[in-house]
Amino acid sequence: MPIRSARRRGFAPGGEAGTSLLGSLAAVVVVLVLLLFAVQTTTALLARSTVSAAGLHAARQVAGRSVDHRDRAAVASAEGRAEAELRQLLGHLGEDAEISWSVDGGAVRLRIEASTPGLLPAAWAAGSLRRIDRTFVVRIEELR
Repeated sequence: MPIRSARRRGFAPGGEAGTSLLGSLAAVVVVLVLLLFAVQTTTALLARSTVSAAGLHAARQVAGRSVDHRDRAAVASAEGRAEAELRQLLGHLGEDAEISWSVDGGAVRLRIEASTPGLLPAAWAAGSLRRIDRTFVVRIEELR
């Protein structure tokens, strides 16, 4: 009698014992990979949002009324202050960022190129997720 009851419960040799372990392991791996990609995407979006907000703020500072745009030294000084604050706002992301300024034609142009922080190896992440390239154009405010 003990053999029959063991077979009914699925513990008999050659049965399906242990198959749920493989299925569960595969499901856990799939969920962890999807979670890793979700965290990577969220991190990249946060970095892009931070660069956009800080870059627009910096460009507005240089284009503001408090800067005499006819004096090249005043503009360069404003760019230096704005860039220092921009790098501080960006934190670790700002250390390696390439920042270029252009003031001409009644507008201030600021270009920021940076790499987003990542949890995935660079070979696994899509190239568009790893690079940030933003250009901000702000009209110069004139005193009247």
